[in-house]
Amino acid sequence: MKKIFHSLLVLLCTAALLCGAVLPAFAEGAPANGSININKAANGETYDIYRIFDLESYTTGENGKYSYTLSEKWANVGFGTADAFTTYFKLENGYVYPKNESSYNDSATAAEFAVKALAFAKEKKIDNDGSQEATNGSVAFTGLTLGYYLVDTSLGTLCSLTTTNPTVRIDEKNSVPDIEKNIVENNQLVSSNNATIGSTINYQVTIHAKKGATGYVLTDTLSAGLTFNNDVKVKIGETSYTSPADYTVATGTSNDFTVTFNQSMLDKLTGNTDILVTYSATLNKDAVIHDGVNKNTVKLHYGNNSETTEKTTSTSTYKFDLVKTDASNTLLAGAKFKLYDSQEGGKEIKLTEVNDHTYRPAVGDEKGDDIVTIGNAPITIQGLANGTYWLEEIQQPAGYNKLTKRKSVKLENGNNIATMEGTTYNPANNGGLHIVNQSGTVLPGTGGMGTTLFYIVGGGLMVAAFVLLIAKKRMENKD
Repeated sequence: MKKIFHSLLVLLCTAALLCGAVLPAFAEGAPANGSININKAANGETYDIYRIFDLESYTTGENGKYSYTLSEKWANVGFGTADAFTTYFKLENGYVYPKNESSYNDSATAAEFAVKALAFAKEKKIDNDGSQEATNGSVAFTGLTLGYYLVDTSLGTLCSLTTTNPTVRIDEKNSVPDIEKNIVENNQLVSSNNATIGSTINYQVTIHAKKGATGYVLTDTLSAGLTFNNDVKVKIGETSYTSPADYTVATGTSNDFTVTFNQSMLDKLTGNTDILVTYSATLNKDAVIHDGVNKNTVKLHYGNNSETTEKTTSTSTYKFDLVKTDASNTLLAGAKFKLYDSQEGGKEIKLTEVNDHTYRPAVGDEKGDDIVTIGNAPITIQGLANGTYWLEEIQQPAGYNKLTKRKSVKLENGNNIATMEGTTYNPANNGGLHIVNQSGTVLPGTGGMGTTLFYIVGGGLMVAAFVLLIAKKRMENKD
């Protein structure tokens, strides 16, 4: 039984139960205190230790004998009768014994006990027996009462030691978690894209989680041009998890939100596992127009005081200039247009007037406005994704002929801007969409050659009629 009990405690170390050194009570000159040194510790991570079992006495050697009692702090809050203890151990006359000697030679059982013991300590608010933040890759606890110590670190410290040396050195062998952030577009994962205002952007974050994970909180911060749609979904493999049973989502005050993973969910991780988090945002009316981008940044908080490197995606949106002129390339006012996604038929892209020369796609319950040209500046239509668009003239300026076909404009990885010289378009630049209205043919007017001709022809007809009338009267007189 002695050997099996010792094996259990060492196994518990591998699952974050740190076995402290034991005092050889019957050895002359044996130290009264021990120390725990953690090497390769994660900087900024806080390591807490709890002494669960006190060592009353022991003898050294292969057939050494050990005597353990439950720590007073743990006994006072009922650990000796809690399931976390009684499932694995029993108390007889105040001494600790394995409950079932044959079941303690596997690390899975040890890991279960370690997790439950930590949960009990936090539930009962048991004070730790030491707390240190890692600096320069190490943590040192000294002057410790000898016993068996539980180390609380979200990284799942892997330790290996015996019970015959009061100075314990541990190497942190666990990897820290990492994350990936992407936009899902056309079933492809990309780090950047472009979109039209009002469009939905779908995001995917992959958390490369580690066994023994604790304190996982995902924080996503969106730029002002992106509106979170509050549609977080979480999966591990083909298994979907639900809120609030497995995680909770909370929106912040800086256009951000957090996804906090419940410890009960993290405890189910039996090895290194990918957690897939998906959600979406809408590109809104405050979107930055290219050459700026609309960013979405995410990071993972884990453990006591650690964070991953931030990962960022970006979404761009573009603009083009509509230049409406006469045949001399001078701007014309009063033309009205609508924007479409097709050369014929198709869908109208409703626009909202930002100011007298700027329009963007309508969002929400905005009804949309016709594009109306002005005489002192081109019209800018902004907030569009890459693609080809068509403008249809629905009203021409007074005195000019109406266009009979839609005019196309292309956006390709950037803005399409016109170059102006005052109110005159510079065709050499070939920027923007230049649409020319031709004036109609001038019809004859009062006092012009056309009316004179009418007078001459009319007078001739009257003379001919008079001659015919005289001739007819003479013929009647002869009769």
